[in-house]
Amino acid sequence: MANFFRKKRENGAEKPFFTEDFARDLEHKLDAGKASEFSSFITKTDSKNISKLSLVSDVRKTLEYIPSTPEREMFLDEKIIADYVNEFYSKYLPKKAPEVKQILEHKHPYFIDSDGNSHVNFVYATKDNAGSYVGHRGRNSCLDFRVTWDDSLDSLRVAAHEMAHALSSHNQNYAKLFRSDASQAEIDEYSRKNFERDGIIEIESLIVESLFNRFLQAKGLYSENDVQNYKNGQKDSLLSETTLITEEQEILKDLERPVTAENLNDLLKNLRASRQANLIERLDKMNSDKKDSSYMFRYVVGRVVADEWMQKFENADSHEKTEMLDKFQDYLDTTHAQTIDGACMAVLDMDFSQVMQNYTNRGRDFTTNKQSQITQDSRDFSKF
Repeated sequence: MANFFRKKRENGAEKPFFTEDFARDLEHKLDAGKASEFSSFITKTDSKNISKLSLVSDVRKTLEYIPSTPEREMFLDEKIIADYVNEFYSKYLPKKAPEVKQILEHKHPYFIDSDGNSHVNFVYATKDNAGSYVGHRGRNSCLDFRVTWDDSLDSLRVAAHEMAHALSSHNQNYAKLFRSDASQAEIDEYSRKNFERDGIIEIESLIVESLFNRFLQAKGLYSENDVQNYKNGQKDSLLSETTLITEEQEILKDLERPVTAENLNDLLKNLRASRQANLIERLDKMNSDKKDSSYMFRYVVGRVVADEWMQKFENADSHEKTEMLDKFQDYLDTTHAQTIDGACMAVLDMDFSQVMQNYTNRGRDFTTNKQSQITQDSRDFSKF
């Protein structure tokens, strides 16, 4: 448990309870994150009477923790990273290669401020400066490209991942707006939370990560076991993300707003009565967790779409692979105006519901086959 509970003695025993300070902070966090609006978005049903939350929940049920190991070490510096990233994009996404080269050579106009300073940075990672991102600096300014790296193969993949964000029109549209005659109202409207557009942000980067693994294999830096280790890590992350979303939404469904200590303690009492320790723990962490349901949702979308895309890519012939790569490069130019269904149609020719159901079905097939093998092993063993 986090230390947000206070204890009071009740019938001779100490029991935790929530304070008004905790309730006030949680209400502020939920309001700032537009938690109610996101709950409405993710629970709304489509024409088939399926909600995004039910799809997330179904995916979660197929997942189990599979341990993964840290990436192997490799000596790196900015030039080595840039060379690998340039080579990868030239080979797999050649339409974007000239722009990648521009960014890495600190010459891309969107990453240069009005004083001529480049905002493309590679920084060796320490405990105080970890974190890579692509972001924007405000009206009439520029985009930031930052990669923190260490001596591991994962740093190469992170650089390729962030480059996908740098190429995405979702980010580049900020620079276009800032440097155009767009009004502040137009800029504010584009900057406002948009669950459809925000929900697809990680599709571009996670497809690139999967492709980059195959590039590392072709270079002799990665084995099939390394790819499987990466996939295990992705599934572990997906399990954490889908668990947070489903548990947080379960809590918000029963939590009266505005949040008060009385409301929280009533909910806590009900959760205790129904012995839902996982939800009590989630509720206790909701103030301290930096990432909420709406933030995690983009990673669920990205991981599942990238997995489906890579499944299709690996089973395609050379002509079909070329078509898929062309479509993906074209998609990067449209992310600023996409919906979740639109993004899935653009890269996979199917809607979001079908992508999630495909992932769920593969997971169920794997679980069924695994259980069947366990049963068969048991039968075989019984002969002896």
